[in-house]
Amino acid sequence: MSLNPTQLGRADLYVKTIFRKAMSEESNDIAKDLYAITPNKSGFARILNLTAVPGMRRWESERRPGTFSFNVEMQKIGKWEQSVAIDGADIEDDELGIYKSGIEEMALENKLMYSALAIEAINKGFVTKSGDGHNFFSTEHGNLQTGDLTAANYEAARLKVQTQKAENGKSFGYLVDTLIVGPNMESKARAVVEKENLAGGESNTNYHTAKILVIPQITDNSWYVACLSRKVKPVEVCERRPIGKLRQILKDRQEDQDVYTWGTDGRFDAAYANYRLIAGSVGS
Repeated sequence: MSLNPTQLGRADLYVKTIFRKAMSEESNDIAKDLYAITPNKSGFARILNLTAVPGMRRWESERRPGTFSFNVEMQKIGKWEQSVAIDGADIEDDELGIYKSGIEEMALENKLMYSALAIEAINKGFVTKSGDGHNFFSTEHGNLQTGDLTAANYEAARLKVQTQKAENGKSFGYLVDTLIVGPNMESKARAVVEKENLAGGESNTNYHTAKILVIPQITDNSWYVACLSRKVKPVEVCERRPIGKLRQILKDRQEDQDVYTWGTDGRFDAAYANYRLIAGSVGS
């Protein structure tokens, strides 16, 4: 079936309008503090993992410039696409309304894509190597905790983050402000940091020492403590080309398959940045 220009134009306007409106609406990006966005022009991500920062020193006779120190990781940036096919009969019958909620969900997934990549990177950090050849969460990095989410293990994990030091021996001064869990571990997280008093009536020394961030995409028993208030983040999203506008594509399928397709794409990827800001455990 071949649609006439009026029918196709009406469908094109409808799909793009719904998508654009959904893209403009605010969304609850719960994981936005896990990552930073870095523009990229080469197609290869050059991740600089900060290991030392020049500090303030007493000015006695002359300046003594310090330098930034980095571990460097190279990573090729991937290409991502998102597309939807609409049956020509639905366009002919003016039944596009049945696709409205689906198009809106496409836009939401589009907006939350960077967070999804950052969450996936963190969740796989126990078995995925960073640029120095060690797993992101590892004893070598000093950010691997063992065991279930208990008060003692929570305190030990906090200590791992808060005692991280630069190459010159100076403390980074990171303070844990977030306890990250999946839905399976939410009740344990609340027992650790949201109960003002323990079962015996004594004060809970961990009370409100961190806010709880529940991430539905974390489906296992892993848990994490992190300092997310700094400009540097545990994950970096390298953006060669952000996700573009929705457009009609694959026009060669229209005649033989009676399918009309709209899509968008971009070039970006997540990479490990600063492991010192976060400690994690696979749980029990």
